[in-house]
Amino acid sequence: MTSGRRPYKRFPSVGINLHHNPNFCTPDDLKNSSLLHRVENFSIQVTEQEIENILSAGDDTKGMTAVTNNLLEAARRIYPKILNLQNIIEASVNFPKMDFELAAAYKNSGYLDYWRTQEEKYPWRYETSAMLSMHDNLKGIGLLDELINYCEGTLSDDKNGAFLHWYKQAAAFKDLYRKFPREVLRLELEPYTNLCNQHDRRISVIEQLKEEKGLQFS
Repeated sequence: MTSGRRPYKRFPSVGINLHHNPNFCTPDDLKNSSLLHRVENFSIQVTEQEIENILSAGDDTKGMTAVTNNLLEAARRIYPKILNLQNIIEASVNFPKMDFELAAAYKNSGYLDYWRTQEEKYPWRYETSAMLSMHDNLKGIGLLDELINYCEGTLSDDKNGAFLHWYKQAAAFKDLYRKFPREVLRLELEPYTNLCNQHDRRISVIEQLKEEKGLQFS
């Protein structure tokens, strides 16, 4: 069977005959068929503003503030003296009978899953193949500098310890959970552990991009 006959076989099933002889239909026959037309400029054009929106960090603090407030409001219904997150932890440790209810407040607030929003909004930061595609797309439209700036900024922040507080918090909650096996402490440990793993992948993806594309970062 010639390569032309394969697509030809699909069309008669819906009443479209591209060629009078299905046994000798070639790619050139399909190309010259009066029923088919060449589509020009079929690629989707991406504007500089759209690229900027993709690459920009954005203000994710509003979302985090919202889920934190949800958690605090729910926790105060359980124990009105709670003013902040530290108070929830203290209540869980000092009043074990509250632990289950406070843990439920965590699970229902959205607080525990908020870390996932970064990967949902910027998947190319955490997946090497997506990062390589982003590199090629931006290079093709002359905006590669935007990606380079992101990579250099992230590596600089990492070197300067901008993300160390996540690792310290994870270690602290892990130690505290050993001493006081409360569900609230286990739940607090979970997002910090995920943030650390997520950040490690982010750095790894940049390093792989650097090696794959032969880039030099300042």
